[in-house]
Amino acid sequence: MQKEITRKMEQNKQKKWRHEKKFQISLADYLALSQKLKLIMKPDAHTGPDGRYRITSTYFDNIYDKALNEKRYGVSEREKFRIRYYNDDKSLINLEKKEKRNGLCSKSKGRLSEEEVDRILSGDWQFLKEHPDPVCRELGIKMETQLLRSKSTVSYIREPYIYEPGNVRVTFDFLEAGPVICEVKYDEFLPTVLSAVLSEHLLRLQAFSKYQHSRTAY
Repeated sequence: MQKEITRKMEQNKQKKWRHEKKFQISLADYLALSQKLKLIMKPDAHTGPDGRYRITSTYFDNIYDKALNEKRYGVSEREKFRIRYYNDDKSLINLEKKEKRNGLCSKSKGRLSEEEVDRILSGDWQFLKEHPDPVCRELGIKMETQLLRSKSTVSYIREPYIYEPGNVRVTFDFLEAGPVICEVKYDEFLPTVLSAVLSEHLLRLQAFSKYQHSRTAY
């Protein structure tokens, strides 16, 4: 038991933990805030001519909705798995494991093929337990031991901006028939120039989860 605890502690030290905050904002706040950020930040290099791209994510949970309820009740230590690809391009599909510990977030990635994703979503997931990628292997083990299954798929348009000092990333996500979501991610600190701009629009707002929204909106 002590060896397992020590191993997990070492793994956590090696992971990159970041601050991550999500807010639901009005269209008016988006228009005002995005115009200010364009004067300070750069567009993400992976965007198209319009400065945006599409994200499609499929989320996993168990039969008791563990991930959903942990998010709903604000459990400080939690994790979730999702399959994600961009701009409807399934030639590059990532399996992502997101972890949250005391307000900080970390993300691990594995690579899946379109055929592997189709097998997983059709119920043929046992091959994951022998997958060469550790994140994919972990999902397979937890699909067996924790009964994780795909629960919902969310597709939305993202408009991202980056600011190198502090490794800051601010994104605006536009959900279909849904709200505008602003995400703020940074390492150890949020530069004062950005903190001042963001606080004008975000301090009064509450956190938001796309997965929770997808499960409870309808």
